[in-house]
Amino acid sequence: MVRLTSRSYLHLTPELVDLDVDLPFYAKVLQLRPDKVTFRAFEGLEGCIDRSVAEEHVVRASEVNQAGQQSFLRRPVSVRVADQVHHGQVVAVSAERLTVQSEGQLLPVKATEVTLVAPVVALLLEHIQFNSSEWSADDIGEVEQTILDRVLGRSGTPSSNAISALFEGLVDEENYPRQRSYATGLIPELVNRPSFRFSTQLILHIMWMEGCRRSRST
Repeated sequence: MVRLTSRSYLHLTPELVDLDVDLPFYAKVLQLRPDKVTFRAFEGLEGCIDRSVAEEHVVRASEVNQAGQQSFLRRPVSVRVADQVHHGQVVAVSAERLTVQSEGQLLPVKATEVTLVAPVVALLLEHIQFNSSEWSADDIGEVEQTILDRVLGRSGTPSSNAISALFEGLVDEENYPRQRSYATGLIPELVNRPSFRFSTQLILHIMWMEGCRRSRST
């Protein structure tokens, strides 16, 4: 366990702080007091938490630097593992690696190996594996963008939440996600939230309300 000092870094989640944030973030300790710790997030926000809480969320500087001062925790991503490209969500981070959950698997990867995607894309493509010998990065990116355009009704296509309409012409029909895997349906608001918490079959909690179009350029 990393010791808390006046020069420590913290990895905090929204439920731990009294700030208007929707995603986990890294912060630098500003002041240590006997019972409280004041911190500043790299995005500029400042806050205060109990010292006992801070002591449980100290991380090494190497983790912060490797992540580029941006937390990947709970973010929807794509990642190549061996010859397969998977879509899922980052469920754990450490100085050495990220852990991505995809279709029930836990995949240990490096931060430099993941690409942020829109949450609706990660959700819909979680059950489809792309063999890198058959699909180039550009091919997969085109599938991701086309699905997003069809959900949003962009590029001359009407907005749709039907699986068959979203995937038509992109992958073989036998590889379509099962409609019953998405019991809540695809609501329009989902595509405007680039991070969420989901299990293999269900969205458990929407984490971030912001334009999903930013997520591919982050």
